[in-house]
Order: sequence, then structure tokens, then C-alpha cells
Amino acid sequence: MKLLLENWKKYLLNEIEIVDNEEEEEYDYDAELLKQQGETESKFFGPVLERAQELATEISMLTMSYEDYGEGGQMLRRAVERKGEKLGLNVKYLGSGSSRYTISVDDNFVIKIVKGLGSYIIQMNKDDYNLGTDPSFGGIFPRVYKHGPQGAKYHPDFFWIIMEKATPLQDVKKIASFFKSSFVDSDNLDESEAYAFLILMSSCIIVRGNLYYVVKPRIIKLLQKKNPNMSTIDFDMINQDFMRYSDNFRKIVRVMKKNPSLDVSEALAIGNCGIGYDGRFVIIDSSIF
Repeated sequence: MKLLLENWKKYLLNEIEIVDNEEEEEYDYDAELLKQQGETESKFFGPVLERAQELATEISMLTMSYEDYGEGGQMLRRAVERKGEKLGLNVKYLGSGSSRYTISVDDNFVIKIVKGLGSYIIQMNKDDYNLGTDPSFGGIFPRVYKHGPQGAKYHPDFFWIIMEKATPLQDVKKIASFFKSSFVDSDNLDESEAYAFLILMSSCIIVRGNLYYVVKPRIIKLLQKKNPNMSTIDFDMINQDFMRYSDNFRKIVRVMKKNPSLDVSEALAIGNCGIGYDGRFVIIDSSIF
């Protein structure tokens, strides 16, 4: 599978064409690039995705026959993995939460299947799909490739989705390193500094709450490492700096414009964000809205 990804990256570089448009102010290069990348991914991963889609449909029926805990849970795990083997897929049953089952496919994709037919639970898959296919977000959410079953008798559409598998980040220093600023060297922070840096960045986007005022002395101390004379925080200046130097910051600002309910601090928390298969920063948990 690693070879598959390496080949895909080479293929992607050859296939994606950056469109030149004289009306630069009106043309969204990020959206065009993301659209072409999505089309290329679907083309390259097509055979695996087709088998994963067949697997998702079959597993949907299995979840109606087993409990997801105790002996029933073990039986479900074995049944899921046997289905994967028959389709030539490396499948792992990762478990379930209160609303959805999660199955890993070839370490690159995840199938999420809802529990029950409640509209709220179905909406969770729809939300993941909408976030993962919106080109204006620049790929900051895991991409979603398939949803279904469409037109089925017993299950509504979005009963399952197939999406990119992301690796959760467990280190606040690594999270901070994905955001650039000329005021702070985000690649060389200790844990306390990284936490203060992320609070500073969040405070440039959302209303500053109690947490900011608790951490404020640490933020000023952090800023003074490169700017010894800085004694106050000029948020307009720092916000402009983030907008200039941090692509991921700009993506989060775009998300906030469409989804003002986004909890930025939670989005940047350990376990709620991660790394996509291509190394980019992604927000994993859509429940933060």
C-alpha cells in the first residue's frame, strides 16, 4: 500500500494541471486544484473504492444482526474482516461509538456506518460528506469519496460513507507546527509554548474567553522571544501576520465564515485534528460544530 501511495503521488503530479487565468482576483486556484486532485484520487484509487463500496453495503446488513459489544461485538469484528478478505481488502474493525461503526480499509480509507435510522445520526455522515467535499475549505477536512446506499429499500442514503483515513495528532507541539507566523517560530516550541501559541491563534478568530486571559502572560512571554519590546498583544497585526504566512489559518477562517459555530479551540485539541494521507493538516472531528 505504501508503494500505491508513492505511485499515486507521482501520478498526481503528472495529472494535475494548474489552470492559469488572467482574472486572478476572481479565480479560486485552491478550489480548482482541490477539484482536480479529488478527480485524480477517485480515478487512481477507483478499484479499491469500488470494492470498499461493496463492503460498506454488506457490512450495513451485518450491523443489523450483531450487537457491538461482548460476544456479539467479537462476532461482528470477525464477520467484517472475513467480508474484507473475500474482496481482497485489508479490513480492520476499529470499533464503534454511540452513533457510528468505524472500519479501516487498506489503512487509507475509513467506512463510517450509522447505528439506527435516526435523522440526527444520518446527519452526522452528511456533515462529514459536506465538509469533506467542499473545495472552498482547501482540504482541511478528511476527503469523502463515496456515500450510500443510494436508492436502497431498507437503508437511507448516507447510511454509510467512505472517507480518507487521517492519523490523529497526539502532540500539541506538532499541531502548532502546522501554523506559521513571523512573530513565533512554531517549529521550535516546548509544550507550554505550543499551547499558548494555539490559544493566541484561536483568539485571533473567535471571541476571547477566560482561557485567553489565563494564558495571556505566557502568550506575551512567547512573543517576546522574537520581539523583546512587545508588551501588549495587537490582534489586528497578529491576525494579518497569520493570514499572510499560514495557509492552515486562512483555511480555518474560511470555514468560520460558512460555519460560525466552529469551536476553533476544540478543533485544534489533541485527538480532534490530525494528518491526512498526503501529510496535510486536517480537522478530524466534525462534532466540534
